[in-house]
Amino acid sequence: PVSNVVIRITRYGARLSPAQIGLAPGVQIVAEGVLRHISSRRTRRRIVRHPTYELTLYSHTVNLRNLLEFGRALDIAGTKRLEVQGIGSLTLHLTGAAWPLSKPSLTATANVRSARLKIPGLREPLNIPRARIQVYDKQIIVNPLLAVMGTSVFSGWVMHRRGSHEPWNFNLKADHLSIRQAAQWFDGIGNQAPTSFFARLSDLSSLISGRHPSFRLADDLDVRGHFATSLVTYRALSLREFRASVEIYKRKVHLTNVRFDAAGGHGKASAMVDLTRTPAQISGRVSVAEASIQALGSYLPPALSTARGHYSAEGEFEARGLTRVQIAPTLRGRATVRFRDVNLGSFNPIGILARRSGMEVVEEGSQPRFLPEATAHLEVRGRRVILQDFPVELSGAKFKIRGSYAFDGSASLRVLADLRGIRQSWVPVRPHDAGTISRMADIRFAGTLRDLEMVPPPQISQTQP
Repeated sequence: PVSNVVIRITRYGARLSPAQIGLAPGVQIVAEGVLRHISSRRTRRRIVRHPTYELTLYSHTVNLRNLLEFGRALDIAGTKRLEVQGIGSLTLHLTGAAWPLSKPSLTATANVRSARLKIPGLREPLNIPRARIQVYDKQIIVNPLLAVMGTSVFSGWVMHRRGSHEPWNFNLKADHLSIRQAAQWFDGIGNQAPTSFFARLSDLSSLISGRHPSFRLADDLDVRGHFATSLVTYRALSLREFRASVEIYKRKVHLTNVRFDAAGGHGKASAMVDLTRTPAQISGRVSVAEASIQALGSYLPPALSTARGHYSAEGEFEARGLTRVQIAPTLRGRATVRFRDVNLGSFNPIGILARRSGMEVVEEGSQPRFLPEATAHLEVRGRRVILQDFPVELSGAKFKIRGSYAFDGSASLRVLADLRGIRQSWVPVRPHDAGTISRMADIRFAGTLRDLEMVPPPQISQTQP
Protein backbone atom coordinates (compact mmCIF):
# COMPACT_ATOMS: atom_id res chain seq x y z
CA PRO A 1 0.00 0.00 0.00
CA VAL A 2 1.17 3.50 -0.98
CA SER A 3 -0.25 6.89 -0.03
CA ASN A 4 -0.78 9.71 -2.52
CA VAL A 5 2.42 10.24 -4.47
CA VAL A 6 3.60 13.66 -5.62
CA ILE A 7 6.41 13.79 -8.19
CA ARG A 8 7.79 17.08 -9.49
CA ILE A 9 9.48 16.82 -12.91
CA THR A 10 11.81 19.45 -14.36
CA ARG A 11 14.39 19.47 -17.14
CA TYR A 12 17.02 18.75 -14.49
CA GLY A 13 15.36 15.63 -13.16
CA ALA A 14 12.51 14.58 -10.89
CA ARG A 15 11.78 14.75 -7.15
CA LEU A 16 9.55 12.46 -5.11
CA SER A 17 7.84 14.21 -2.20
CA PRO A 18 7.53 12.24 1.08
CA ALA A 19 5.07 9.37 0.67
CA GLN A 20 3.88 6.65 3.00
CA ILE A 21 4.73 3.11 1.84
CA GLY A 22 3.99 -0.25 3.45
CA LEU A 23 7.00 -2.40 2.59
CA ALA A 24 5.86 -5.32 4.72
CA PRO A 25 3.36 -6.00 7.50
CA GLY A 26 4.42 -3.83 10.43
CA VAL A 27 7.02 -1.94 8.36
CA GLN A 28 5.47 1.40 7.40
CA ILE A 29 8.02 3.87 6.09
CA VAL A 30 8.28 7.27 4.47
CA ALA A 31 9.96 7.44 1.07
CA GLU A 32 11.42 10.44 -0.70
CA GLY A 33 13.95 10.73 -3.47
CA VAL A 34 15.37 12.53 -6.46
CA LEU A 35 16.38 11.64 -10.03
CA ARG A 36 19.15 13.80 -11.51
CA HIS A 37 20.84 14.22 -14.87
CA ILE A 38 24.62 14.59 -14.49
CA SER A 39 26.77 15.80 -17.39
CA SER A 40 29.94 13.75 -17.35
CA ARG A 41 31.58 15.12 -20.54
CA ARG A 42 30.82 17.52 -23.38
CA THR A 43 31.60 16.73 -27.06
CA ARG A 44 31.09 18.69 -30.30
CA ARG A 45 28.14 16.54 -31.24
CA ARG A 46 26.15 16.30 -28.00
CA ILE A 47 26.14 16.41 -24.21
CA VAL A 48 26.24 12.95 -22.66
CA ARG A 49 24.05 12.70 -19.56
CA HIS A 50 23.96 9.80 -17.06
CA PRO A 51 20.91 9.95 -14.78
CA THR A 52 21.41 8.98 -11.13
CA TYR A 53 18.95 8.51 -8.33
CA GLU A 54 18.82 8.92 -4.56
CA LEU A 55 16.12 7.27 -2.46
CA THR A 56 15.65 7.70 1.28
CA LEU A 57 13.39 5.43 3.34
CA TYR A 58 12.82 6.13 7.02
CA SER A 59 10.56 5.29 9.92
CA HIS A 60 10.61 6.63 13.46
CA THR A 61 8.88 3.54 14.90
CA VAL A 62 9.16 0.10 13.37
CA ASN A 63 8.60 -3.49 14.52
CA LEU A 64 12.06 -5.08 14.73
CA ARG A 65 10.89 -8.57 13.84
CA ASN A 66 9.38 -7.31 10.60
CA LEU A 67 12.38 -5.06 10.02
CA LEU A 68 14.70 -8.08 10.28
CA GLU A 69 12.70 -9.90 7.62
CA PHE A 70 12.91 -6.85 5.40
CA GLY A 71 16.67 -6.64 5.96
CA ARG A 72 17.08 -10.27 4.94
CA ALA A 73 15.23 -9.54 1.73
CA LEU A 74 17.79 -6.81 1.01
CA ASP A 75 20.65 -9.16 1.98
CA ILE A 76 21.83 -6.88 4.78
CA ALA A 77 20.67 -8.97 7.76
CA GLY A 78 22.25 -11.99 9.35
CA THR A 79 21.35 -15.62 9.80
CA LYS A 80 17.74 -16.73 9.52
CA ARG A 81 17.98 -18.57 12.83
CA LEU A 82 17.82 -15.35 14.84
CA GLU A 83 14.57 -14.00 16.24
CA VAL A 84 14.05 -10.49 17.57
CA GLN A 85 11.32 -8.58 19.36
CA GLY A 86 11.09 -4.88 20.14
CA ILE A 87 10.86 -1.49 18.49
CA GLY A 88 13.29 0.81 16.78
CA SER A 89 13.78 3.40 14.08
CA LEU A 90 15.20 3.03 10.58
CA THR A 91 16.78 5.16 7.88
CA LEU A 92 17.88 3.73 4.50
CA HIS A 93 19.68 5.79 1.88
CA LEU A 94 20.21 4.27 -1.59
CA THR A 95 22.12 5.86 -4.47
CA GLY A 96 23.05 4.56 -7.91
CA ALA A 97 22.88 4.95 -11.66
CA ALA A 98 19.36 5.12 -13.06
CA TRP A 99 20.34 4.23 -16.62
CA PRO A 100 21.66 1.73 -17.16
CA LEU A 101 20.22 0.63 -13.82
CA SER A 102 22.87 -0.51 -11.34
CA LYS A 103 22.86 -2.05 -7.89
CA PRO A 104 22.56 0.80 -5.39
CA SER A 105 25.12 1.88 -2.85
CA LEU A 106 23.48 1.46 0.55
CA THR A 107 23.74 3.45 3.75
CA ALA A 108 21.50 2.44 6.64
CA THR A 109 21.02 3.36 10.28
CA ALA A 110 18.79 1.56 12.77
CA ASN A 111 18.33 2.50 16.42
CA VAL A 112 17.13 -0.31 18.68
CA ARG A 113 15.20 0.25 21.89
CA SER A 114 14.17 -2.42 24.40
CA ALA A 115 14.84 -5.38 22.13
CA ARG A 116 14.96 -9.09 22.96
CA LEU A 117 17.17 -11.21 20.73
CA LYS A 118 16.59 -14.96 20.73
CA ILE A 119 19.62 -16.93 19.57
CA PRO A 120 19.43 -20.71 19.07
CA GLY A 121 21.39 -22.40 21.82
CA LEU A 122 20.80 -19.69 24.40
CA ARG A 123 18.47 -20.65 27.19
CA GLU A 124 16.96 -17.16 27.51
CA PRO A 125 16.70 -14.12 25.23
CA LEU A 126 19.49 -11.57 25.09
CA ASN A 127 18.06 -8.24 26.22
CA ILE A 128 19.29 -5.21 24.29
CA PRO A 129 18.16 -1.95 25.89
CA ARG A 130 19.99 0.14 23.30
CA ALA A 131 21.93 -0.37 20.09
CA ARG A 132 22.76 1.61 16.97
CA ILE A 133 23.30 -0.36 13.76
CA GLN A 134 24.98 1.37 10.82
CA VAL A 135 25.55 -0.05 7.35
CA TYR A 136 27.93 1.64 4.90
CA ASP A 137 27.62 -0.39 1.73
CA LYS A 138 29.23 -3.67 2.88
CA GLN A 139 30.44 -2.47 6.27
CA ILE A 140 28.21 -3.26 9.27
CA ILE A 141 28.89 -1.44 12.56
CA VAL A 142 26.95 -1.88 15.79
CA ASN A 143 28.01 1.02 18.00
CA PRO A 144 27.04 1.67 20.72
CA LEU A 145 25.79 -1.71 21.92
CA LEU A 146 24.27 -2.27 25.36
CA ALA A 147 23.15 -5.83 26.22
CA VAL A 148 22.02 -7.61 29.38
CA MET A 149 22.32 -11.32 30.14
CA GLY A 150 21.44 -12.55 33.62
CA THR A 151 22.89 -9.99 36.01
CA SER A 152 25.75 -9.02 33.66
CA VAL A 153 25.64 -5.85 31.56
CA PHE A 154 27.74 -5.77 28.37
CA SER A 155 28.68 -2.67 26.38
CA GLY A 156 30.88 -2.01 23.38
CA TRP A 157 30.81 -2.40 19.62
CA VAL A 158 30.71 -5.08 16.89
CA MET A 159 31.85 -4.68 13.28
CA HIS A 160 31.84 -6.85 10.15
CA ARG A 161 32.24 -6.57 6.40
CA ARG A 162 29.41 -8.58 4.90
CA GLY A 163 30.11 -10.82 1.97
CA SER A 164 33.80 -11.10 2.89
CA HIS A 165 35.85 -13.82 4.55
CA GLU A 166 36.99 -11.44 7.27
CA PRO A 167 35.97 -12.26 10.86
CA TRP A 168 33.55 -10.32 12.99
CA ASN A 169 35.44 -7.84 15.15
CA PHE A 170 34.27 -6.79 18.59
CA ASN A 171 35.23 -4.87 21.69
CA LEU A 172 33.04 -5.72 24.67
CA LYS A 173 33.14 -4.85 28.35
CA ALA A 174 31.06 -6.36 31.16
CA ASP A 175 30.44 -4.86 34.58
CA HIS A 176 31.01 -8.34 36.06
CA LEU A 177 30.85 -11.96 34.96
CA SER A 178 30.01 -15.07 36.99
CA ILE A 179 31.24 -18.26 35.33
CA ARG A 180 28.63 -20.35 37.13
CA GLN A 181 25.82 -18.04 36.02
CA ALA A 182 27.15 -17.80 32.46
CA ALA A 183 27.02 -21.59 32.18
CA GLN A 184 23.29 -21.38 32.86
CA TRP A 185 22.74 -19.25 29.75
CA PHE A 186 23.33 -22.09 27.30
CA ASP A 187 20.70 -24.61 26.30
CA GLY A 188 21.51 -28.04 27.66
CA ILE A 189 23.73 -26.60 30.40
CA GLY A 190 21.35 -24.50 32.45
CA ASN A 191 19.83 -27.24 34.57
CA GLN A 192 18.28 -26.54 37.92
CA ALA A 193 20.27 -29.38 39.50
CA PRO A 194 23.83 -28.28 40.33
CA THR A 195 26.55 -29.75 38.13
CA SER A 196 30.32 -29.57 38.22
CA PHE A 197 32.31 -26.94 36.34
CA PHE A 198 33.78 -29.62 34.08
CA ALA A 199 30.32 -30.92 33.20
CA ARG A 200 29.22 -27.40 32.25
CA LEU A 201 32.40 -26.91 30.22
CA SER A 202 31.75 -30.15 28.37
CA ASP A 203 28.23 -29.09 27.41
CA LEU A 204 29.49 -25.69 26.32
CA SER A 205 32.07 -27.32 24.07
CA SER A 206 29.35 -29.35 22.38
CA LEU A 207 27.62 -26.09 21.47
CA ILE A 208 30.74 -24.45 20.04
CA SER A 209 31.86 -27.55 18.19
CA GLY A 210 28.49 -28.05 16.56
CA ARG A 211 27.71 -31.40 18.21
CA HIS A 212 24.69 -30.00 20.05
CA PRO A 213 21.59 -30.50 17.83
CA SER A 214 20.09 -27.08 18.54
CA PHE A 215 23.14 -24.87 18.12
CA ARG A 216 25.69 -25.47 15.37
CA LEU A 217 27.62 -22.34 16.19
CA ALA A 218 30.89 -23.59 14.74
CA ASP A 219 29.42 -23.62 11.23
CA ASP A 220 29.45 -19.80 11.17
CA LEU A 221 31.55 -18.58 14.08
CA ASP A 222 34.56 -16.52 13.03
CA VAL A 223 35.22 -13.72 15.50
CA ARG A 224 38.10 -11.88 17.08
CA GLY A 225 38.32 -8.96 19.43
CA HIS A 226 38.81 -7.86 22.99
CA PHE A 227 36.85 -8.58 26.15
CA ALA A 228 37.21 -6.88 29.53
CA THR A 229 35.41 -6.92 32.85
CA SER A 230 36.11 -5.51 36.28
CA LEU A 231 35.33 -8.84 37.99
CA VAL A 232 35.25 -12.54 37.04
CA THR A 233 34.10 -14.97 39.72
CA TYR A 234 33.83 -18.73 40.08
CA ARG A 235 33.11 -20.05 43.57
CA ALA A 236 35.84 -18.57 45.81
CA LEU A 237 38.00 -17.49 42.86
CA SER A 238 37.93 -13.79 41.95
CA LEU A 239 39.85 -12.15 39.11
CA ARG A 240 39.69 -8.37 38.93
CA GLU A 241 40.35 -6.05 35.98
CA PHE A 242 40.25 -9.03 33.62
CA ARG A 243 40.95 -8.39 29.93
CA ALA A 244 41.85 -10.66 27.02
CA SER A 245 42.13 -10.91 23.26
CA VAL A 246 39.75 -13.56 21.93
CA GLU A 247 39.75 -15.38 18.60
CA ILE A 248 37.37 -18.18 17.61
CA TYR A 249 37.93 -19.71 14.20
CA LYS A 250 37.52 -23.20 12.75
CA ARG A 251 36.57 -24.67 16.13
CA LYS A 252 39.66 -23.31 17.85
CA VAL A 253 39.37 -20.87 20.73
CA HIS A 254 42.43 -18.72 21.47
CA LEU A 255 42.81 -16.47 24.50
CA THR A 256 45.90 -14.26 24.32
CA ASN A 257 47.23 -11.20 26.14
CA VAL A 258 45.16 -12.15 29.18
CA ARG A 259 45.69 -9.76 32.09
CA PHE A 260 44.08 -9.78 35.53
CA ASP A 261 44.56 -8.88 39.18
CA ALA A 262 44.22 -11.60 41.81
CA ALA A 263 45.03 -11.78 45.53
CA GLY A 264 46.61 -8.34 45.35
CA GLY A 265 48.95 -9.38 42.53
CA HIS A 266 49.03 -9.06 38.76
CA GLY A 267 48.53 -12.04 36.45
CA LYS A 268 49.11 -12.97 32.83
CA ALA A 269 47.81 -15.95 30.87
CA SER A 270 47.18 -17.49 27.48
CA ALA A 271 45.14 -20.53 26.52
CA MET A 272 43.98 -22.53 23.51
CA VAL A 273 41.12 -24.98 23.17
CA ASP A 274 41.28 -27.13 20.03
CA LEU A 275 37.81 -28.56 19.39
CA THR A 276 38.81 -30.15 16.08
CA ARG A 277 40.34 -33.06 18.02
CA THR A 278 38.46 -35.77 19.83
CA PRO A 279 38.70 -35.41 22.73
CA ALA A 280 39.46 -31.70 22.67
CA GLN A 281 42.94 -30.50 23.52
CA ILE A 282 43.54 -27.73 26.07
CA SER A 283 46.83 -25.97 26.75
CA GLY A 284 47.91 -22.75 28.38
CA ARG A 285 50.31 -20.71 30.49
CA VAL A 286 49.55 -18.73 33.64
CA SER A 287 51.65 -16.47 35.85
CA VAL A 288 50.94 -14.20 38.80
CA ALA A 289 53.32 -11.74 40.48
CA GLU A 290 53.36 -10.24 43.97
CA ALA A 291 50.16 -11.92 45.18
CA SER A 292 49.28 -11.94 48.87
CA ILE A 293 49.59 -15.16 50.87
CA GLN A 294 46.74 -13.94 53.06
CA ALA A 295 44.34 -14.49 50.13
CA LEU A 296 45.13 -18.24 50.27
CA GLY A 297 43.91 -18.52 53.86
CA SER A 298 40.74 -20.44 52.95
CA TYR A 299 42.84 -23.22 51.35
CA LEU A 300 45.53 -23.51 54.07
CA PRO A 301 45.50 -25.11 57.53
CA PRO A 302 44.08 -22.82 60.24
CA ALA A 303 47.52 -22.57 61.86
CA LEU A 304 48.71 -20.58 58.82
CA SER A 305 45.76 -18.18 58.81
CA THR A 306 47.91 -15.44 60.40
CA ALA A 307 50.73 -15.76 57.84
CA ARG A 308 51.58 -12.67 55.83
CA GLY A 309 53.80 -12.18 52.79
CA HIS A 310 53.85 -12.41 49.00
CA TYR A 311 54.32 -15.04 46.34
CA SER A 312 54.83 -15.19 42.58
CA ALA A 313 54.03 -18.20 40.42
CA GLU A 314 54.28 -19.31 36.84
CA GLY A 315 53.38 -22.53 35.10
CA GLU A 316 52.02 -24.30 32.06
CA PHE A 317 49.50 -27.06 31.56
CA GLU A 318 47.88 -29.30 28.94
CA ALA A 319 45.06 -31.82 28.95
CA ARG A 320 42.72 -33.76 26.68
CA GLY A 321 38.96 -33.68 26.93
CA LEU A 322 36.37 -31.35 28.41
CA THR A 323 34.87 -33.50 31.16
CA ARG A 324 36.32 -34.24 34.56
CA VAL A 325 36.60 -37.93 33.65
CA GLN A 326 38.66 -37.05 30.56
CA ILE A 327 40.74 -34.22 32.01
CA ALA A 328 41.77 -35.74 35.35
CA PRO A 329 43.97 -38.59 33.99
CA THR A 330 45.40 -36.50 31.12
CA LEU A 331 46.16 -33.25 32.95
CA ARG A 332 49.87 -32.48 32.93
CA GLY A 333 51.60 -29.37 34.16
CA ARG A 334 54.48 -27.75 35.96
CA ALA A 335 54.63 -24.66 38.14
CA THR A 336 57.19 -22.71 40.14
CA VAL A 337 56.10 -20.74 43.21
CA ARG A 338 58.43 -18.18 44.83
CA PHE A 339 57.69 -16.88 48.33
CA ARG A 340 59.08 -13.56 49.57
CA ASP A 341 59.08 -11.77 52.93
CA VAL A 342 56.82 -14.29 54.66
CA ASN A 343 55.92 -13.72 58.30
CA LEU A 344 54.41 -16.90 59.75
CA GLY A 345 52.65 -15.00 62.53
CA SER A 346 51.56 -17.29 65.35
CA PHE A 347 52.55 -20.46 63.47
CA ASN A 348 55.70 -21.95 65.05
CA PRO A 349 56.91 -24.99 63.07
CA ILE A 350 60.21 -25.07 65.00
CA GLY A 351 58.43 -25.43 68.34
CA ILE A 352 56.10 -28.12 66.95
CA LEU A 353 58.95 -30.23 65.58
CA ALA A 354 61.15 -29.68 68.63
CA ARG A 355 58.45 -31.02 70.92
CA ARG A 356 57.97 -33.90 68.52
CA SER A 357 61.68 -34.65 69.03
CA GLY A 358 61.29 -34.59 72.80
CA MET A 359 62.76 -31.09 73.37
CA GLU A 360 61.40 -27.66 74.22
CA VAL A 361 62.90 -24.44 72.85
CA VAL A 362 63.46 -21.78 75.49
CA GLU A 363 62.73 -18.41 73.86
CA GLU A 364 63.59 -15.01 75.31
CA GLY A 365 60.61 -12.81 74.56
CA SER A 366 58.70 -12.84 71.28
CA GLN A 367 60.71 -14.31 68.42
CA PRO A 368 59.41 -13.38 64.95
CA ARG A 369 59.28 -16.28 62.50
CA PHE A 370 60.33 -14.66 59.26
CA LEU A 371 61.06 -16.37 55.92
CA PRO A 372 62.97 -14.06 53.53
CA GLU A 373 62.50 -16.27 50.46
CA ALA A 374 61.81 -19.82 49.33
CA THR A 375 61.00 -21.57 46.05
CA ALA A 376 58.67 -24.53 45.54
CA HIS A 377 58.29 -26.67 42.43
CA LEU A 378 54.98 -28.33 41.62
CA GLU A 379 54.11 -31.02 39.10
CA VAL A 380 50.66 -32.19 38.05
CA ARG A 381 50.30 -35.77 36.83
CA GLY A 382 48.43 -38.93 37.65
CA ARG A 383 45.48 -37.11 39.23
CA ARG A 384 47.79 -35.48 41.77
CA VAL A 385 49.60 -32.20 42.43
CA ILE A 386 53.07 -33.18 43.61
CA LEU A 387 55.24 -30.90 45.73
CA GLN A 388 58.82 -31.72 44.91
CA ASP A 389 61.72 -30.98 47.30
CA PHE A 390 60.87 -27.62 48.90
CA PRO A 391 63.88 -26.35 50.91
CA VAL A 392 63.14 -23.79 53.62
CA GLU A 393 65.44 -22.10 56.16
CA LEU A 394 63.81 -20.51 59.18
CA SER A 395 65.55 -19.05 62.26
CA GLY A 396 68.49 -21.40 61.85
CA ALA A 397 66.42 -24.50 61.18
CA LYS A 398 66.50 -26.24 57.80
CA PHE A 399 63.48 -28.03 56.33
CA LYS A 400 62.91 -30.16 53.26
CA ILE A 401 59.25 -30.57 52.45
CA ARG A 402 57.64 -32.82 49.91
CA GLY A 403 54.12 -34.14 49.46
CA SER A 404 51.11 -34.50 47.22
CA TYR A 405 47.49 -33.45 46.88
CA ALA A 406 45.10 -35.86 45.16
CA PHE A 407 42.12 -34.70 43.12
CA ASP A 408 39.84 -36.49 45.59
CA GLY A 409 40.87 -33.97 48.28
CA SER A 410 43.33 -36.10 50.26
CA ALA A 411 46.81 -34.82 50.98
CA SER A 412 50.06 -36.15 52.43
CA LEU A 413 53.17 -34.31 53.56
CA ARG A 414 56.65 -35.31 54.64
CA VAL A 415 58.87 -32.89 56.57
CA LEU A 416 62.60 -33.52 57.03
CA ALA A 417 63.87 -31.07 59.66
CA ASP A 418 67.39 -30.22 60.80
CA LEU A 419 67.10 -28.23 64.03
CA ARG A 420 70.82 -28.16 64.87
CA GLY A 421 71.12 -24.54 63.78
CA ILE A 422 68.64 -23.24 66.34
CA ARG A 423 70.40 -20.69 68.56
CA GLN A 424 67.90 -20.75 71.43
CA SER A 425 68.47 -22.89 74.51
CA TRP A 426 66.97 -26.39 74.64
CA VAL A 427 65.57 -28.39 77.52
CA PRO A 428 64.01 -31.87 77.55
CA VAL A 429 60.22 -32.04 77.59
CA ARG A 430 60.57 -34.78 80.27
CA PRO A 431 63.73 -34.05 82.31
CA HIS A 432 63.96 -37.65 83.60
CA ASP A 433 64.34 -39.03 80.06
CA ALA A 434 67.75 -40.54 79.55
CA GLY A 435 69.94 -40.58 76.50
CA THR A 436 70.72 -38.08 73.74
CA ILE A 437 67.77 -36.56 71.90
CA SER A 438 68.30 -36.01 68.16
CA ARG A 439 67.71 -32.62 66.61
CA MET A 440 66.89 -34.31 63.28
CA ALA A 441 63.24 -35.10 62.55
CA ASP A 442 61.33 -37.00 59.86
CA ILE A 443 57.60 -36.39 60.32
CA ARG A 444 54.60 -37.28 58.14
CA PHE A 445 51.18 -35.66 57.91
CA ALA A 446 47.99 -36.82 56.21
CA GLY A 447 44.40 -35.64 55.78
CA THR A 448 43.05 -32.69 53.82
CA LEU A 449 44.80 -29.37 53.18
CA ARG A 450 42.60 -27.73 55.81
CA ASP A 451 43.06 -30.51 58.35
CA LEU A 452 46.47 -32.18 58.20
CA GLU A 453 47.24 -34.46 61.14
CA MET A 454 50.53 -35.96 62.25
CA VAL A 455 50.75 -39.66 61.37
CA PRO A 456 51.94 -42.08 64.08
CA PRO A 457 54.99 -44.18 63.05
CA PRO A 458 53.02 -47.43 62.43
CA GLN A 459 50.93 -45.68 59.75
CA ILE A 460 53.79 -44.01 57.91
CA SER A 461 54.08 -46.74 55.28
CA GLN A 462 50.44 -46.14 54.29
CA THR A 463 50.86 -42.41 53.57
CA GLN A 464 53.92 -42.23 51.37
CA PRO A 465 53.83 -38.96 49.34
